[in-house]
Amino acid sequence: MASTALRALTFFALSEVSWANLYKFGVFSDIHLLLDYQPNLSPEQYCVPNSSGSDIVLPTNAYFGRFGCDVPETLVRAAMQKMLNENPDLDFLLIPGDFIGHGLTIDFKDDADITFKASQARYERLKNTQVHVTALLNEYFPNVPVVMSLGNNDAKYHYQPPFGLNEQGYYHLLFEEWFSQHPGNQGLNLAEIKSTTAQGGWYRAELIPGELTVLCFNSLQFNKKNQEVSVEEKQDQLAWLEAQLSQAGPSEKFFLLMHIYATAGWWLQPYLNWIQDQY
Repeated sequence: MASTALRALTFFALSEVSWANLYKFGVFSDIHLLLDYQPNLSPEQYCVPNSSGSDIVLPTNAYFGRFGCDVPETLVRAAMQKMLNENPDLDFLLIPGDFIGHGLTIDFKDDADITFKASQARYERLKNTQVHVTALLNEYFPNVPVVMSLGNNDAKYHYQPPFGLNEQGYYHLLFEEWFSQHPGNQGLNLAEIKSTTAQGGWYRAELIPGELTVLCFNSLQFNKKNQEVSVEEKQDQLAWLEAQLSQAGPSEKFFLLMHIYATAGWWLQPYLNWIQDQY
């Protein structure tokens, strides 16, 4: 999805008449961190060094990013600092996916043309980038609960949910980095989050138990480009979502957090119909 460093803040009131129930949310979407970004390299080579060493060097340095390239750490830090400076009283932070720069995921159709060594190297770089993103969030927002969903650039294969031998290891990393090691998330329902994340990358985060919950939906399973089709996982996630909504308490409100939203034109039609029919 397109790169956007910083989204506007959202204010959410649980009660229209009670100022005590007013919470402030930050939304930081499509970070697309590019760790290899070089400020003097051309977008023709995506602002990263060529393996051949024949780089196109530009006469100016673009320390905060260059059009045609993904986001350097300097810009991510500046955006986080701006959000923090303007909103020191931030209650919650939502990350709707695509925290990884383009080019690290592997297109499913190209997998046979990439050597195992090259494939693993890209995957390790992708995981290291995720660790770097969570480290930045720990640095700037250590005490703020942070809730995320997976984007199409965040797993090993582009637009594919984790599957096969990579699935459990990736979801374990996801839970450890975003929840187990983030101080601001220690008050959440971590055991439940860990359990359903391991099932397929979806979970509920009880921000205010009984009142406000974020349902994090793994929309990668339902997009048209998902070549690794798992009907069972799709059905499990939909059954989980239906249970969350149908069993909600009388005062409970939800945010549904996902990267590829249902009306974006990417969803498989049968599942889009299901959501329209049910809700």
